[in-house]
Amino acid sequence: CPTLCVTADGRFIYNPEYIAGLSLAQLNFLVLHEMYHVIRKHPYRGRKKDQWLWNIAVDIVTNGWIIKNYNLSADAKEYTIERKSEQNGKTESMTLEVPSGLLYIEDLDLHKTTAEMIYADIIKSLSQAVEQGMSGQQGGQGQGNGQQGQNGGQSGQGGQPGSQQGSQGGQSGTGGSGGLSEAQKKMLKELAKRLMG
Repeated sequence: CPTLCVTADGRFIYNPEYIAGLSLAQLNFLVLHEMYHVIRKHPYRGRKKDQWLWNIAVDIVTNGWIIKNYNLSADAKEYTIERKSEQNGKTESMTLEVPSGLLYIEDLDLHKTTAEMIYADIIKSLSQAVEQGMSGQQGGQGQGNGQQGQNGGQSGQGGQPGSQQGSQGGQSGTGGSGGLSEAQKKMLKELAKRLMG
């Protein structure tokens, strides 16, 4: 696990180097994020799905729930949340900071949208992109002499089977000089078959 993740059986796994670079408020957010994956049974619900794409879908939903339920802002710094303990009546507090690069859709209606719906939309978009690329309609002109273009989007957390990744990052791009190579077409066609099958 390159960052922070939770396994299907609820174990937290983390990279000490990654954790050392976080503030306490960011770590609080990510632990809460991972707890949501367990509570919402995301590892179980996604067991027969492509783990990387499923992880993107569940992170969009999870981050949305946390940000909206705790009245956070995706671009603001630290927030302190207070509540009274049901056990002893004392006020408890926790500081949260939304990490940068978060997968989040601000206007997503979480009462009408599930992770499964977002996953299906990702698969549909990927399938359409494959079809467009295979028919030579792919955008993204190359730079110079056949170098790859920068026509990529945010890749999110690269989840592993049985786990949900806790932190976002990375860029992924295709492109090239006016279309996909035969090797890229073959790879995308195989990926699309695997995802849709």
